[in-house]
Amino acid sequence: MPWIDQIADEPQWSSRIFIRRFIPYFKISKKEELQLFIRVLKGFANRLPFSNKPRFEDLDIALSLFAISNGCFRKLKNFLDSALTEALITDAVTLNKHCLSSAFKAWRPELDNVFEMDVNEIQGCEVEQYSTFKPDGPQDEDPFIDTQFCKKVPLVQLLKK
Repeated sequence: MPWIDQIADEPQWSSRIFIRRFIPYFKISKKEELQLFIRVLKGFANRLPFSNKPRFEDLDIALSLFAISNGCFRKLKNFLDSALTEALITDAVTLNKHCLSSAFKAWRPELDNVFEMDVNEIQGCEVEQYSTFKPDGPQDEDPFIDTQFCKKVPLVQLLKK
């Protein structure tokens, strides 16, 4: 939250908030960043209650999950939670592409389903600037500035950088 710094610096809150963490959005434009994202996906897969672990590290699934979340950990977790619910309701043996696709249709029916696209067609974007809060700005300006993302591009283009 962009205003958490102001809250946490207030003396009463500062004495109560011992651990402060900034969780950046994932990026995939560099090889190391893509590897980190895939490691997190594998971590999710290993903690799911299936004997057959999902193959989130497959490029088409990894890029689809990135496109859904734009690299935001919370969005990724919330989507996987929805997909897990879908898989458990249908008695699936693992969280496969079909379950992910069904969950996406329920989650964002107005969008093209990234799990039904060719890997070269999956588009997404990375964060460029995080949201900020400027309470001391001009009165006619909104003090909240939303998170800024790059223009949507095919994600395989980001991998080639």
